[in-house]
Amino acid sequence: MKKTGIIKISILLFTVLFVGCSLGPSHGEGIDSKYIGEWQMEIKKLPQVGNVNFIMNITEKDSVFKGYFVELNGDTVDFTKIIIDEGYLSTRYNWKGHDVGFKVKVNDQDDQLLEGTFMRFFDMEGKKKS
Repeated sequence: MKKTGIIKISILLFTVLFVGCSLGPSHGEGIDSKYIGEWQMEIKKLPQVGNVNFIMNITEKDSVFKGYFVELNGDTVDFTKIIIDEGYLSTRYNWKGHDVGFKVKVNDQDDQLLEGTFMRFFDMEGKKKS
């Protein structure tokens, strides 16, 4: 009988640990949720054009992130890919026939600010719109 009791307790503990680890935080609770919303973005010092400003919008539904940005002329460009990994949000999109993207992260001191790079060369930053 002692062996049966130990086996039952072991199975119970394993089940509790497995279920507890499987549930983990959802997108709505962790760092990923900090990216959701509307952001005023700026790419710094692009050749021949200088600084470029645009609005970025990120949403999440059923654990899938979607988003777009609004060009100066009012046109919207959908992101073809959004990945959030190791604290960074990376995007890809097609702009005038070119596959481009940027990578940003939430500022360590202020979660209303983003910082990162456009095409790995140009600094960019963003501020969450209220």
